Amino acid sequence: MNLKNFKNKFLKNKGHSLSFNKRLLFLLPYFIGSLIFIVFPIVILLIKSSSNIENQDNLLLLKQKSTWETMFRSIYLGLSASFISLIIAFPFTFIVSRSKSKTFKILSISLIISPLFVFSIAKVFSLRILLLQIFDSPESIDNSFSIILGMTYLYMPFIIIPIYSVMSNMPESLIEASSDIGYGKFKTITKIVIPYVNKAIFSGLAVVFMLSATTLVISTSLLGHSSNSIPNDVRLIGNDIDKIAVNMRQNPLSAAYGSSLALVTILIMMSVYGLIYFMPILIGKIKRSING
Repeated sequence: MNLKNFKNKFLKNKGHSLSFNKRLLFLLPYFIGSLIFIVFPIVILLIKSSSNIENQDNLLLLKQKSTWETMFRSIYLGLSASFISLIIAFPFTFIVSRSKSKTFKILSISLIISPLFVFSIAKVFSLRILLLQIFDSPESIDNSFSIILGMTYLYMPFIIIPIYSVMSNMPESLIEASSDIGYGKFKTITKIVIPYVNKAIFSGLAVVFMLSATTLVISTSLLGHSSNSIPNDVRLIGNDIDKIAVNMRQNPLSAAYGSSLALVTILIMMSVYGLIYFMPILIGKIKRSING
């Protein structure tokens, strides 16, 4: 009997091992892709940023005040576009997800998803044409308002999709139960709906922020400037990196300068991204510590 139990246990463990190896086999392409497209480029950036060419200071750009002004401007505009997108996206997804009409749902989500199949530059140029028809001259759209509008227009689907995917699966019984205990519509949204979709909200905020803060197409195609000629008050960090990349062939020092700037930009943007993305976990821990 003991031998039989040992044999069954061995075969069971062997089966688990084979299934685990199969899962690893399916993950192998993703590991390889991550190494090629994420790890190796970062290693190259580290090597370039630490290389010593003609005794020049590789951190020269990072010591300039204008670089940090551009960095904080990018973060500010990215956060502004993210929260404006949320203000628009949340009521839209709530109305669509609670609708009884399947046709209305399909048409509404199609209007959000279908522009993703259009080139970003084409969408930005169409927005530029619209703004030029409304305002008098190109100088009148050369401001932060136009940049935030372009960011919101271009990247808002990336916050609508995760919120809708979660909100559409929210049980109707939760809404009914909230009305049974005397909650009004506003209290139902704040006490029931928002806690239910808070992870999707912060996930969408983080994605929109990363796309907006590091964008290049908005400040060039929408405002009609090149990275070399864009004014300082509407310059984003992506423009600085693009400018260095363009000059890299003519000046070998640009590779070291650009690598240092790109690395610091990655660290800062990923830190803000992580703070936004893991905010629900931090809020949950704070609530548990207060209640406990």
